[in-house]
Amino acid sequence: HRDLHSFPTRRSSDLSAKHIDIFGIPDARIQYEAIRRAGEADAVICSFFIKPDITGNMETLSPEIVALMKKIVAVNNKVVAVSYYDPHIINQLSDIQSYLVSFSPSHLSISSTLETIFGIRDSKGRLPISISNSFPLGHGLSMGVTRE
Repeated sequence: HRDLHSFPTRRSSDLSAKHIDIFGIPDARIQYEAIRRAGEADAVICSFFIKPDITGNMETLSPEIVALMKKIVAVNNKVVAVSYYDPHIINQLSDIQSYLVSFSPSHLSISSTLETIFGIRDSKGRLPISISNSFPLGHGLSMGVTRE
């Protein structure tokens, strides 16, 4: 079971969002709608709730989802990908410039991640594993909130 939650967001005081859920392999209508909404948005947040493959297969995203992500990036290059389980999906999303790993799909993790993306919460972290040569064990960053 593969899920992609996409939240194309307009900046506003109430942080309203357009939302589309994609489960499994999206049909042409769902793909069209996701790409259309991404093109209208200031930025796109794609949250992946895909568990790591227990056999060690590092390509857990379907080719259809990878192709859809390339189309979304083509219409809007301000995409943030968030993985709530499998940190290795970044290796399949080479066009994505911003990537976060939460390691937990809990309500608190999702809320904290969105607060970090929208600049409401300070964030820092280091990878407890190596994802690739580009993202070795201990790689990470700190982001502080600019206070007015």
